[in-house]
Amino acid sequence: MPAKKEVEDFLKRQSHINYSKDDVYEILKVLSAYESISRGKTVAISGIISRSRFNLVESLVRSKLDNEVMSFFEGGYQDAERGRMIFTINGQISMEEVQLRVIELKFNSEVGHRDILGALLSLGVKRSMIGDIGIEGLVSHVVVSNDIADFIRINLNRVGRSHIESSKAISCERFDMPEQQFEEKQIVVSSMRSDLILSKFFRQSRKNVKGDIVKGKVKLNDFILNSADYCVAESDVLSYRGNGKIRIGDMKGITKKGNYVLKIKKYV
Repeated sequence: MPAKKEVEDFLKRQSHINYSKDDVYEILKVLSAYESISRGKTVAISGIISRSRFNLVESLVRSKLDNEVMSFFEGGYQDAERGRMIFTINGQISMEEVQLRVIELKFNSEVGHRDILGALLSLGVKRSMIGDIGIEGLVSHVVVSNDIADFIRINLNRVGRSHIESSKAISCERFDMPEQQFEEKQIVVSSMRSDLILSKFFRQSRKNVKGDIVKGKVKLNDFILNSADYCVAESDVLSYRGNGKIRIGDMKGITKKGNYVLKIKKYV
């Protein structure tokens, strides 16, 4: 298993992002599952992490040239953004072994994603036990670690001013998360620089965006972005504190002047 210094050195090579001690700790926790394979286990699972963390750890593991252990991401449904990292030498495993559960919550008034997440954290539930949160009208679906599902159902009675009228646990095998809703918009930019895209989409001055990046207000794929001139790619996610969260869509074309026509999806 890569040691702490190896993890820190690997993150330092990602020069466009800042990382914290918590980032290193979370990655080491995931790698401890990987290490358990070398001690004789055939399957090991991590806590719940973001897909971007999964991609980073997978790159780190592959850099060790370990081709015997397979790894994949499972968040309880297709296109999940948070889930477990699975390490195995035997191929795919069952959803039961992944140990994820979905809690369906019905409210008497509308709530937001942040409201639900805050209510769960206030109960003492760790972020590594909480997966994606989907909301459709007055109904929310929350993917959680199986061992915390009953605790949440018993103890979560309200979210903000909204009362929970009913709750039930659902197997991931019999569940489809409502599709993430986006507001789509096309922009024309001269390059894929992160500051330029944020400036165009959110109608902010380049100077303000650059200043906010310096202040740590922008995240790229769950890490704090520290480089305004970093060029993003399709499927990258930028979170701009106080403005919103966007996903870089596909390139629709190039203008006669050589500018890029990009589709941008804003999370709603």
